[in-house]
Amino acid sequence: MRQRWEAEELVEFWTLESDELALVVNKSGTTRLGFAVLLKFFSHEARFPRQGEVPAEVVDFVARQVGVEFSELGSYDWSGRSWKRHRGQIRSHFGFRAWSEQTDAVTLVEGLVDGAAGEGLGFDDLVDAAYGWCRP
Repeated sequence: MRQRWEAEELVEFWTLESDELALVVNKSGTTRLGFAVLLKFFSHEARFPRQGEVPAEVVDFVARQVGVEFSELGSYDWSGRSWKRHRGQIRSHFGFRAWSEQTDAVTLVEGLVDGAAGEGLGFDDLVDAAYGWCRP
């Protein structure tokens, strides 16, 4: 995740759309900000952030949109039930599902071995192919 964002980029990539605001509206305080940050990060990166990974200027920009103080993100629980529920809601919103070690890992490895690896691709290309396979 980039750490520096220009004002125009913040508006383009981090502005909550009306359907996203509808998901955020029933939450309050710390929960609202945490959810909104996860939602926009996922829409941009197709993955969830690690705690502390989202640049402060991005958090501030999102916080102003949802009417919550920037500092509230420090109280967001990055491992609790709400966080798990938020991730499920966000995945559902974007048409994703949780990863299954038993089926998805095997299918992904087989696909990479049979397809992309057979083409003589390097490590970075294989990583890109894996991410492409995981996205709907």
